[in-house]
Amino acid sequence: MKDKKVFFGKNMFLAVLSLLMISTLAVFASCTLPADNAPSSATSTDGESADEIFEESDSESNEEHKHDYEEEVVAPTCTEQGYTTYECIVCGDSYVGDYTSALGHNYVNGVCTRCEEKGYILEGDYIYFGSYPQGEVTDSSLKTTLGNLAGSLPTNGSNKNWTSYKYYYGNGDWDSESNSTDYMYSTDYMWYQDISYNGKKYRGVYFTSYRPYYTYYSSSEDHTNQDNNGYYISNVYWFKYEPIKWRILEKTTSNGKTYATILCEMIIDSQEYNYTSNSRTIDGKKVYANNYAYSCIRAWLNDNFYNTAFNGHQQSLIQTVEVDNSARSTNPDNNATQWNSGNNIYACENTNDKVWLLSEQEVTRAAYGFSTSYSEYDTVRRKKTTAYAQCQGARTITYSNYAGNGWWWLRSPYYDHDDDAGVVLHDYYAGSLSSVDYTGNGVCPALQICLE
Repeated sequence: MKDKKVFFGKNMFLAVLSLLMISTLAVFASCTLPADNAPSSATSTDGESADEIFEESDSESNEEHKHDYEEEVVAPTCTEQGYTTYECIVCGDSYVGDYTSALGHNYVNGVCTRCEEKGYILEGDYIYFGSYPQGEVTDSSLKTTLGNLAGSLPTNGSNKNWTSYKYYYGNGDWDSESNSTDYMYSTDYMWYQDISYNGKKYRGVYFTSYRPYYTYYSSSEDHTNQDNNGYYISNVYWFKYEPIKWRILEKTTSNGKTYATILCEMIIDSQEYNYTSNSRTIDGKKVYANNYAYSCIRAWLNDNFYNTAFNGHQQSLIQTVEVDNSARSTNPDNNATQWNSGNNIYACENTNDKVWLLSEQEVTRAAYGFSTSYSEYDTVRRKKTTAYAQCQGARTITYSNYAGNGWWWLRSPYYDHDDDAGVVLHDYYAGSLSSVDYTGNGVCPALQICLE
């Protein structure tokens, strides 16, 4: 009897051990269980291993699990790519794949057949049209994410994923008679990068030297508006692309279509009128520094700004307009002989432009909603600088009722100097002037759009 108890006890032990091994292996048999994590083998008194016992009872449980994925398809939209999310119903493993390109807009009679976007939004006397970096991103988590997406920071000689603005700075010397620009340099010290994230677009700005407020000045804290505006070297700043708000100056009708001439409501950027205040020789003729046809700001408006702010459909709505650059356009609308008896030897030929700056005549035109006097109190002429423009170095007023206002360029050359052009001051005054190589004046573009 004693031997039978012992034999029974051994069989009971092996039976319990087998059950424990089966339970343990069942727990370890998951979607991702590697072979070296399998339980070690145990052998019974009659030579049968625990693995063999397990295989006999449930041979399939010891096999590595195969994922059983459920699919969720997200269709592409006009502006966002499509994709498929895969998730295993057993272990929860998931991944995203099968990306498909954004569909793009399909405009018919000016309206997208898929998302019904019209290309602009009309609100009374105002219109939202195009987009441009404006407000600053303040959310620290978002800034970190955007920074990770942007990658390594650029250096002089290695732009990485960034694009250099190629802004100027100089050695502080200036010789109006030299007819050269060897005292200033267009170089890599300030960069930008556009990032799309979660259906929104952002622009990062990074600079290792300050942008001087005159192109020939050396870079320093004493020669810039950037630090006054709260932007400092060796920091990355992120700005949101936001709809551009414009005021409708006038509407006209031609061949059954309606056209609107519009003016940007804010100072959208900060650019010099011309990179040098010296006259130049171009195609064998002398070109003054304040010649609008050959100015840097005109080229910037019709290339950089135009291609940044507007998508393909919006560009198709923008009209090419003959811009009046005559001597008449450099005087107020109500007085053609206000300055120098109406004469201006620096006035240039008319230009054909998609985007332009207002003239002295236009900024005093009653039909455009302005006061007819360049010196009369007129809040309509006041413009605020955006955060992005401030980062670029736009001069921004911080005192009294004018806080946040800036100066903005007119295209009209000054009648008495070949290196000055008109500006509207922070208060309302539209009879002032500025050296063309000043980088702190703001840009308020104007254009004409066909209303669909």
